[in-house]
Amino acid sequence: MNHRAVNVYLDHAASTPIRREVLEYMMPWLTDDYGNASSVHARGRRARNAVEQARETVAALLSVEPDNVVFTSGGTEANNQVILSHVSARADAGLILSRVEHDAVLAPVLAAERRGHPVTWLSPDAHGGVAPPAACAPGHMVSLMAVNNETGVRNQDPGSGDGLYHSDAVQAAAWYDLGGLVSRCAYVTLSAHKLGGPKGVGAVVTGPGAELHPLLRGGGQERDRRSGTENVAAIAGFARAFALVSEERDEISARVRSLREHLWEGLADALGDRIHRTTPSAPRKSAPHILHTVFLDADGCGLDGEMLILGLDMEGVQVSAGAACSSGSMKPSHVLMAIGMQPDIARGAVRFSLGRDTTIQDIEHTLSAVSRVARRMA
Repeated sequence: MNHRAVNVYLDHAASTPIRREVLEYMMPWLTDDYGNASSVHARGRRARNAVEQARETVAALLSVEPDNVVFTSGGTEANNQVILSHVSARADAGLILSRVEHDAVLAPVLAAERRGHPVTWLSPDAHGGVAPPAACAPGHMVSLMAVNNETGVRNQDPGSGDGLYHSDAVQAAAWYDLGGLVSRCAYVTLSAHKLGGPKGVGAVVTGPGAELHPLLRGGGQERDRRSGTENVAAIAGFARAFALVSEERDEISARVRSLREHLWEGLADALGDRIHRTTPSAPRKSAPHILHTVFLDADGCGLDGEMLILGLDMEGVQVSAGAACSSGSMKPSHVLMAIGMQPDIARGAVRFSLGRDTTIQDIEHTLSAVSRVARRMA
């Protein structure tokens, strides 16, 4: 078999392929209906109507009012806007989070901490899970991701007690009904390209009465909360993808979880104590699509993760070491460091992340490829 001719994509946590139905739905706004949504002529009105229809679709899927949906350029901008909006509101605004959050949350929080804003760091468990506090002090906000993008651990929704909560739900939206989460949070952030939509579009969903100050200023789009000409095609595609994934979520989640467990069983059978699983095995504690592993050598140290990933790529299997947003960096993951994994072990980390189009044949090919690559590196 020509292994290079096989294309098994197991990096859906980094980005999902845009669905054909979504691309087709976007095409009118990329061709004939190219108007600016702020223009008053016919093409502009059609563009505005597409944006507002998309807003209504996303709002209905989350059981909120359309005014509570603010479109952004993606999850990074959305997370930055939430954090910076909070700390700009008052000089003593504080934050409560853990060090396993996505860099799009950690970076603005660390910048706020350097400016003197109080930050409380919560301790994660061995899988990267973090329990939300029952309440937080006035002026403080808790920010915890719904699903960790590296380990796949699922955090419990915040309770109904007092407090201001933000949930980065980028990795959760394709796999869970977020209605309950949204009802308990002041802010929930989303990204389209993690659920079959296009890159370059996301959203901040605000709770009742939650203030959201603009990160970008200019033309006053998005009701003065996010200036910049709206990306009409991407916004329309986001809403279409979110609607499609919501219709099939339960069936796809069950199938993908079964495939993930088949992958793990095959890896464990083949490698024994030479592979460690970081992702929780209990279904309620992990999203169905992520399997985070660490490959070990005979001395219990991590194999060279970069060589593992490149070796699998040569075999037609595309995976990653963790977050793909870190500019290709192969330094030890901040998530693994935060859960106490030693750097010489963490270097062997490989994240397999499945999607709606993953098949049993993909899993079987991956198991064969891993066996060949691991033997070469032994």
